[in-house]
Amino acid sequence: MKFFFETIRLGILVCCLGVWASIAFGGADSSNLTSIEVVKEAQKNQTLSFKFEVKIPTDLVFNGEGPWKLKLKKHDGLSFEKTEWGAKDVDSNIPGFLIVTNQKPQSKAGLLEYSLTAFVCSKDKSKCYREVHNGTTNW
Repeated sequence: MKFFFETIRLGILVCCLGVWASIAFGGADSSNLTSIEVVKEAQKNQTLSFKFEVKIPTDLVFNGEGPWKLKLKKHDGLSFEKTEWGAKDVDSNIPGFLIVTNQKPQSKAGLLEYSLTAFVCSKDKSKCYREVHNGTTNW
C-alpha cells in the first residue's frame, strides 16, 4: 500500500513540474502570434539576398529590446559570412533580418532552413511575447 501512495505522490510531483516548465519555458512564447515571410532576390553581383520579414498583428508592436535571433540551420549551396544574427542585426524597418550571401551560389537551387526568434509587445507594452519560428524556404 505504501508503494501505491509513493507512486501517486511521484506522479503528482511530475505533473506539477511539467506544468511549471510549460509556464516557465513555453507559455505565450509558443503561441505563434506572428508569422514569417521570406523573400529572395538576386543581386547584380550574382549573390542572393534573403529578407526575413516578421508579420506582426495590428494589436502588437515591434520591440527591438528583446531576444531577436536568426540562425541558419542548413543552407545548401549558399555561403554566408556568418550563420547567426542577433538583436543588433535586426532591421526595425522590415521588421526582421536582411542577409546576403557572400558569393555566387554553388548550385542552381537548394533549401534554406532557419530558426527565427522575434519579440513583440502589446501597444502599451504591458505584455510581451517571444516567438520562435522554424521554417524552410527553397531558393
